[in-house]
Amino acid sequence: MTLPRIVRSRDDGDRVKPDPEALREVCSQLGTDAADTLLIGDYIYDMMGARRSGMRGILVRKTIQDDWDQWLECHYTSMHEFYDDLTNHAEITAWEYRDVHRQYGADFLRKTHAITLPVPERASPGIDSWVSRAASLGVGGFIAENEELAPEIWRQNPSFGIEYMGMPIEMALRDFVKNRWPFAKVVCTQEGMDLPLPPRNADGLAEYLLALVS
Repeated sequence: MTLPRIVRSRDDGDRVKPDPEALREVCSQLGTDAADTLLIGDYIYDMMGARRSGMRGILVRKTIQDDWDQWLECHYTSMHEFYDDLTNHAEITAWEYRDVHRQYGADFLRKTHAITLPVPERASPGIDSWVSRAASLGVGGFIAENEELAPEIWRQNPSFGIEYMGMPIEMALRDFVKNRWPFAKVVCTQEGMDLPLPPRNADGLAEYLLALVS
């Protein structure tokens, strides 16, 4: 059998699935971001490893256990079924957007992904919560003020890594978005759209976006 260029087995080191480190190392060898890499597996540990590393995961297995569902992004009962969808370019919704897809539909997600929003200086209940809510609704880009993440601001945004205290908020936000919402990006400028300012309160974002894309 002719093997792929990169082959790694459980004998290559002490970190095995679902530990995400080996998967991250393979992504590094491939030169890809985890969010752009697909893991195809046949057991729950494959899906756990994919989720923990930030990769996309597809399980191919005839039967599954009830408690596996929360880990699954996509499940096929056979390779034939998977191959048919692969060759027909079937659309699969990433697990992060599953609830919004059910509520608002695929067209809503496509349109919101093309939107870049400025993050309000006094976002409520905090910058992390505001961005997380907007990203969960499919927003694809964010612009942050080049303000220092002072201790008081960090206390209001505990999801930001403590190591970013005293650094630009933009840097903390990039790391937060990358780990939590890998299909969203923090960018420097807004291009192509002149949008009304978004609400400062995260609770108003769904209504705001629905008005934009309708």
